[in-house]
Amino acid sequence: MTTVQIVTLIIALLSAVVATLSAYLSNEARKVVSTHNRLSVRPIINMIYEKSSRYVIEQQSMMGFLNIVVINNGTGPAIVESFDLFVGGEKIVAPDDLKWEHARVKLFPAEGADAVPKRPGYGTFNLSKGYCLPSKERITLFSMSFTIGMDADIQAALDRSRAVLVYQSLYKKFFVYDTDKIKRGEYNAFDEGTDKPPVEEKKA
Repeated sequence: MTTVQIVTLIIALLSAVVATLSAYLSNEARKVVSTHNRLSVRPIINMIYEKSSRYVIEQQSMMGFLNIVVINNGTGPAIVESFDLFVGGEKIVAPDDLKWEHARVKLFPAEGADAVPKRPGYGTFNLSKGYCLPSKERITLFSMSFTIGMDADIQAALDRSRAVLVYQSLYKKFFVYDTDKIKRGEYNAFDEGTDKPPVEEKKA
């Protein structure tokens, strides 16, 4: 093999290496841009419990108040796939506009002077499939008043309850907010999501 042929071969090999490296870097750049685009519209759901108390003229007494609030702290909208409530590990099977009512009856079945007041002592907001929760939106899902001194009962009810919200981003990535995982410290607000809705667990 002549010197010219050797040089030509080396140049060809170097060209192939440069082309391969260029293609690799270009592909990595596309991945970075794609990841950035997904994160730029990534919804991040949080649910909080707000407790307060104030004097209610109609009741002529101090009353306690509980609000269950959902917040989208992400940078993009959250599109609801499903929203389910559980009490004592049992899924509430009811139309969306009645789930909170069924859950309330199971959590507070007692009647009498110390029972949690019924309507209009509470209110609900339904998260039905397809509902779009905009970025930075804050919605009160459930609110109710209760007799002062029932704090322990309210906390026990919250401990027995579970809420699972499945939602997706504009890039059709599915995410799950599960209050049980919050209680166990297993929730990761920055997971990358899945391409399909999660399979429902058999046990709540």
